[in-house]
Amino acid sequence: MYTVSEYKDNNMIQELLVVVGASLQIGQVAPFLVAMARGSAKPNIVSWCTWTVLTGIGSAAAFISGDRQAGVIVGANGLGTAAVVVLGFWRGYAKLTRFDVLCQVGALLGFATWPLLQGPLLAVIIVVVIDAVAAVATLYHAYRRPYEEVWLTYTLAGLGALCGLFALNEFTIVSSLYLFYLVVADMLISAVILVRRRMAAL
Repeated sequence: MYTVSEYKDNNMIQELLVVVGASLQIGQVAPFLVAMARGSAKPNIVSWCTWTVLTGIGSAAAFISGDRQAGVIVGANGLGTAAVVVLGFWRGYAKLTRFDVLCQVGALLGFATWPLLQGPLLAVIIVVVIDAVAAVATLYHAYRRPYEEVWLTYTLAGLGALCGLFALNEFTIVSSLYLFYLVVADMLISAVILVRRRMAAL
């Protein structure tokens, strides 16, 4: 049992984590947008379009279920990914390889199963699967052309999701699975970029 003072302190820490997490999720795209404007970064549009739709749906679902902390942070992520998509199309980066098409088809199949699902756990699992399919396209792109990706963007996104995890009122599979996945996926992409750049420099 919390005392009133302990409850207030805990609540303040949660609110601070939400603010920091949301700020990181919005700010994560700044390095990417700058690099895109300079012509060095070229996002995988399949990944970023899918992430924008997913985070929009995920944020709305979180708010509806009462998980305001997760809703704010995931929604902030969606605003950032949408900005990359808009600038990506404007800069003409919407070029698809055969692998990208396969990833997009996989993501669309995942979206198609959504209306058939019953229960929040299955919905969250499908969200993670769709996101992971989209992330594979960016992982492949980062492996092949690491200098067209921005490691700092994914690192900040991962840290933002981590803040979201610690801001949750309670840890359940439904509330924490997607945020946990985001931490792992974003840090993995960042690591691939850095390792491949290191290898290219040798």
